[in-house]
Amino acid sequence: MTSPKERGFPAVKLAFEVLSIPYNLLAGFVVGAMVPVAAIAAIVAGVRLITGKMPFLNLVEDEGEAERHLALALMPPERAEELFAEQRKQIGDEIARLRSEIQAIGQEAKAEAQGAALKGAEEAMKEVEEAVED
Repeated sequence: MTSPKERGFPAVKLAFEVLSIPYNLLAGFVVGAMVPVAAIAAIVAGVRLITGKMPFLNLVEDEGEAERHLALALMPPERAEELFAEQRKQIGDEIARLRSEIQAIGQEAKAEAQGAALKGAEEAMKEVEEAVED
């Protein structure tokens, strides 16, 4: 014979198992996102502790081949901060340019849609007028 502890309430057990699915999904997502970031931060801190310099990814453009690639360089923390500020400004400028282009495309599409709707409404009105006259 089974004890009351072993029997339990099947509805409560089922509800617990169903509710544990989103919790486990969220926990897995958080761990999967945080562990790589923590590993990279630990590597950067270790390199800075050992060498006294900051590892910095820099975009290098080869003029002869017209290619761009990332290069890892060790530099003093002050220089790394300067380069980071420069790159942040460049990226901000690019994002602003893209935003303005997207807004212009959106406005152009809106104007075309309004023109097409107006043209369609005019044609519909002509058809209604012709139908009324007949």
